[in-house]
Amino acid sequence: MTSRLLLAAALFVTAVGCGKKPAPEPAAADPEEQPRPRNVNPPPSGERDSSPFAWVSGERDNTPFPKPAQKTDNTPFPQPGQKTDNTPFPQPGQKPKTAPSWTEDEPGVPKDARAARRSIEVKGSEVVAFGPPGCPVMLVGQQVYDLKTFEPVGQLAEKPDQNSRPVLTHDGKMLAVTEKGQNQSDSPVFVYATDTGKTLLTVPAVKGATPDVIAFYGTTHLVVGGRESPVMNVWEIATGKRVGGLTTPNRQVRHGEIVFTPDGSHFAAIMNDKLAVVNGKTGKHAVMATPSGGGPLGARGVFAWVKGMVFSPDGSELALFSINPSPRLLVWNPKGQIVLDAAVPLPKWIGTDAALQWLPDSSGWLVNGAVFDRNTKRVVASARVAFGAAAPPYLVDQSRVVGAFGNESRKLRAAEIPWPQIRESLKAMAAKADADLAPGRPVALDLRLTGVGGNEAETRAALGQALTARLWRDGIPVAAQAPTVLRLKLAEMPGDTLPIYARQSPFDFRGADTGRKATEVKGAAVLELWAAGAAAPVWREALNAGSSRSFREDINDVTIRKSMLEDLGRQLDDLTMPYFLPKNKATLALPAVID
Repeated sequence: MTSRLLLAAALFVTAVGCGKKPAPEPAAADPEEQPRPRNVNPPPSGERDSSPFAWVSGERDNTPFPKPAQKTDNTPFPQPGQKTDNTPFPQPGQKPKTAPSWTEDEPGVPKDARAARRSIEVKGSEVVAFGPPGCPVMLVGQQVYDLKTFEPVGQLAEKPDQNSRPVLTHDGKMLAVTEKGQNQSDSPVFVYATDTGKTLLTVPAVKGATPDVIAFYGTTHLVVGGRESPVMNVWEIATGKRVGGLTTPNRQVRHGEIVFTPDGSHFAAIMNDKLAVVNGKTGKHAVMATPSGGGPLGARGVFAWVKGMVFSPDGSELALFSINPSPRLLVWNPKGQIVLDAAVPLPKWIGTDAALQWLPDSSGWLVNGAVFDRNTKRVVASARVAFGAAAPPYLVDQSRVVGAFGNESRKLRAAEIPWPQIRESLKAMAAKADADLAPGRPVALDLRLTGVGGNEAETRAALGQALTARLWRDGIPVAAQAPTVLRLKLAEMPGDTLPIYARQSPFDFRGADTGRKATEVKGAAVLELWAAGAAAPVWREALNAGSSRSFREDINDVTIRKSMLEDLGRQLDDLTMPYFLPKNKATLALPAVID
């Protein structure tokens, strides 16, 4: 395909080319344009009386969350916290094979074979799925793997669609998936036994209905809902019958806008500019406190760009990750109050959903591959995720993360979170131990620019502001005479010379040749931290910036170079860099690197 620069008409936005762009503000939805709920008939009264699920909702409830360790209803269903087998699928009459330790060699097995076994290659467009933290298995394509040994332990009867979103139970013994990919209507839903691959339940397709949300209620029921109705149907897996329905306070059900507590008793639902928690048995709901920000759309803008939402392991708190107006983590307590509103990193991978998980002890979260500590409100560890990773990092348990690390974007393996060393470093930082870099201690800036294609003073000012803002987020001030220096070396160079095409609408894919040409601008940047008297940098990171290939303003040398500097500024803002570099080399730098 021939490369080109595109000039879009003023009324249209063209999203083509390279480089990460700021998240656009979503258009406000007209409530009258939302699809009306279809009529849903409840099951016969004989079935309804014995069901723990409510058919109506809308009443307000001032106590949205179940109290920790308090029984909230009389449902007979097993709870997710129940103890399961140490090995995922022991066979009847056979002694389960003991899983090998992560830190011990297996006798009689060559070292290379052990290393190969502890990574799983994702081939082509195979779908990858994990369960809640503590789930003992994961799905890659059609194969089910044990997360301790990385050995295959089962195979599904059918290979899931590459665009589907499979869901695993907390014990890993069942998996639900739509026959078609996401956003496809008229699709049945299947529940498989992950050890035998047999189909346990088939939810028939409903004409015109899209199964956007599928979720397990414990290990006994499956919840299925979609955008055409506010009602999510509940199916009993053992009998294959529909036994009730859960009604959301919104007019429709969307993926990413519904999440259940671990015991299934309550669920959270996004309602345009509100967030509500619904009691599944009574149907009553309570509205959470409204977060600030969101741009011109206010709270609607915050909730429209939610990338992760999940209840705490005991169901007593609700966490949400949104990227608008900036990446942030929000947490609500049982009274609906916001108890945490903190900045978090953007994901560094391409093509997959962002990930948000609670640590099993509720001391923090894994958000976009970064371990965010609740007590210090800091990122204490960060995964080095491969570009184009096959799956986002997943929290197996308190100390292990599975993901595609380093440069291996198609290989999944496990890495340890070094908690003992992290805790020692946090203690040293709190005690103000001697360090080259630490919160509250100033850093000097040193900008070394070559090949500057514009006003050098303006370039220095813009880059200095970007670095100052990034350091300030970690509580590090900038001072001219500080002993530790953050040095940015930037070399500008020309890129390809391309023809300029003008588009008249987003549907004008080719555009009209203007007869003009323009040369791209590239920027090779190196960021280094230098301690006083050091012969080499104590930290170093290389960045590559490039100009845009799509513009809404006139394309000329000034606007092309400006877009390159904006790309570099975004990379500096998203950069994971250390905020604690102790002089004692036995003490771990923070954030720790998971790789």
